Amino acid sequence: TATVDEDYLETNGTLTWAAGETGIRSFAIEGISDELDEALETLTVTLSTTDDVTIVNAARTVSLVDDDDPPIAFAENITVLEDGLNAAIELSLLSPSGKTVTVDYATASSAALSTQDLNAVVGSLTWPPGSTITKTVIVGLINDPIGEPPEAFFLDLFNVVNATFPDKITVTIEDDD
Repeated sequence: TATVDEDYLETNGTLTWAAGETGIRSFAIEGISDELDEALETLTVTLSTTDDVTIVNAARTVSLVDDDDPPIAFAENITVLEDGLNAAIELSLLSPSGKTVTVDYATASSAALSTQDLNAVVGSLTWPPGSTITKTVIVGLINDPIGEPPEAFFLDLFNVVNATFPDKITVTIEDDD
């Protein structure tokens, strides 16, 4: 799954043993560093000979282990007006991932109550490998005629895969009455 000139530099050479000599010989495969969090990748190393020598296990698989951190998500606490009909909560990745990124979300009541101030939502967001596109969660607001102080609810984020997200986003509803 590893790609020449993208994940590692191709190499070839000669390993030599003098007549009657035994022992281990080694060679290096130079990996190419990048900033992309990727899954384990593999390449095949094949040894061959032109002499009357038998090579046991001439083809070997080498694993390239990724050393990059998963991307960090960006999401801000927001304030919306009660008569705005919806709260649009935006989440994005600050850098791409080589893996699929997912996060589940659900509204959680605080001073703002589900069925009185907002319509609860539950769902999941997915970013395919390489994407940093902004995703939006829409929460419907319930506009009532009662004068109230600002009320808040949370968008809880959980079951995060292949990224780092905050645990929650605070949404404050400013009254319009």
